[in-house]
Amino acid sequence: MDEPISLRDPETIMHRGKNLRLILEDHRAWVEAWGRQQKGGVQADLSGAPLDGVNLRHALLFKAKMCGANLYGSDLRGADLSHALLADADLRKARLSKCRLQFADLSDADFRQAKLKRAVLYFAEVKNTDFREADLRRADLRQVKMSSALIEGALFDGAVLVGDPFLLA
Repeated sequence: MDEPISLRDPETIMHRGKNLRLILEDHRAWVEAWGRQQKGGVQADLSGAPLDGVNLRHALLFKAKMCGANLYGSDLRGADLSHALLADADLRKARLSKCRLQFADLSDADFRQAKLKRAVLYFAEVKNTDFREADLRRADLRQVKMSSALIEGALFDGAVLVGDPFLLA
């Protein structure tokens, strides 16, 4: 059993001079306006942000720019990260169960020892992604090409794998 982790509140995090809670609120407004094909809000750019150990459970981060973000040990359970840019992000030991990562760019991201049970990753880009010792049980990996991903020690029991994701693309 994992030991409890004391998580940081988004209210206490600043990135580029702005409070993370406000960034998330502006991003939600942007997503809602984008869905209506209108203008409004501001797309979140959390590239390089120090988000380690942050409580982002159920956060709406659809299409968020998070390249190189440090999300080590963060709680992203149930978050929507679909279409997000997470290239080079550090997600080691992050909790991502039931997280939506479909169509996300996870290239060169580090998911070592991350919890991705029941996560949805279909069509995610996983070029050179490190999943060593990650828990991907019951994850949806349809149309994910794992050929260049590091997967030693990863758990895939019950994962949805259509075709052979381990073949070269």
